[in-house]
Amino acid sequence: MRTGMNAFDGQVTFAEALYNGRDVVLLAGTGWGKTLAFVMACFLNPDIVIIIVSPLNALEEDQARRFRRWGLTATAVNANTLMKRPKLIQEIEAGKWQIVITSPENLLSPQHLKPALTKIGFAMKVKIVIDEAHCIALWGNDFRPAWGRIGEVHGYVSHRVPIGLASATAPRPMLTTMKRSVNIAEDKHVYINLGNFRPNLYWKAKVMEERQSLSERVDFLVPENPTPANFLPNECALVYVNSRRTGCEVLDAIRAKLPPELHHTVEVYHALRGPVSKAWILERFFKNGIRILICTEAAGMGCDFPNVHLVVQYMATDSLISWVQRAGRGGRDGKPCTCILLVEPGVVKEKLSATVGNGDDEPGINEELEYSKKCDETLRQYILTDNCRWQFIDTYFGNPPHGRAF
Repeated sequence: MRTGMNAFDGQVTFAEALYNGRDVVLLAGTGWGKTLAFVMACFLNPDIVIIIVSPLNALEEDQARRFRRWGLTATAVNANTLMKRPKLIQEIEAGKWQIVITSPENLLSPQHLKPALTKIGFAMKVKIVIDEAHCIALWGNDFRPAWGRIGEVHGYVSHRVPIGLASATAPRPMLTTMKRSVNIAEDKHVYINLGNFRPNLYWKAKVMEERQSLSERVDFLVPENPTPANFLPNECALVYVNSRRTGCEVLDAIRAKLPPELHHTVEVYHALRGPVSKAWILERFFKNGIRILICTEAAGMGCDFPNVHLVVQYMATDSLISWVQRAGRGGRDGKPCTCILLVEPGVVKEKLSATVGNGDDEPGINEELEYSKKCDETLRQYILTDNCRWQFIDTYFGNPPHGRAF
């Protein structure tokens, strides 16, 4: 195969379903090889057009470059590419591009891909793959409503276009929501559940001390007397934060521990950085010019970051799904990767809430257990569990049986 990789059963099953016009759902861990499965049908029939719905522009460009290296014609459809190629949509309709990577907004837009899909000659060639498909359930109601409207494509194409859903983090209730949203029938699709177990990921949860300063909380990231030789040589760390402000504060705290000549090896990446700045940071990260990348969700979704053997989440995320997604961006090279969730003390600090009973059945005052800080309950259980955290993740996501971690 032109990719230099040998396809395995799950990839072939996914590609075969799309090739034969069947809906398909794939659950597989980050780094499993979903990208190859998405486009294998194009190697069998160069006239097929695969539309990949992606959550981030940076991810679109990264995937398009990879497909071109494999000898496929691939383009992203977003504001940048449409500005550079004003006739891009006409080129797509004419069959110039085998792989089209875009957002749900552009897929549904009357100014972009919607008119092309209404043309029978083009629509007959199309297969649609939704990458990071859990975004349908997470974002489709409010943050980005177009994710919840992808199923509308069935209303304006001339025949049934097959849809593939792919995710590493979709527990059963969420999976049901995803399938209903894009009109995938329960008994008429191919289902591949490989789970998200990766034996090289080590999970840790650490509750920070109440009166610790930020400097003290990130102290473990920097060695004593840091030099280019001992500060994460030949590897990188990802530090995820939940806001741009926190990211800048963590950046300052880490740089304060480093000599000036190492300041450039720690950077922060977030949505408000300009496209040139983002590209410059990611290029340096890929080339090991950055040792620690502090980032929001804007960085890393679906990207194959090299040499990442430490992933830290500073402060609790909004869900276990978010944490598993972020942690999964480490260890892509197969080497051991430690994934540390640093959480605020209030997440696990108990307090008693007194409520007054009403009626004869509930006399007096009742005491209910609460926590000082709000947190997704599943994530809190993950933090507090005394059992193996892989076991907790397996149960929550419905992973099939697997071997032991490293």
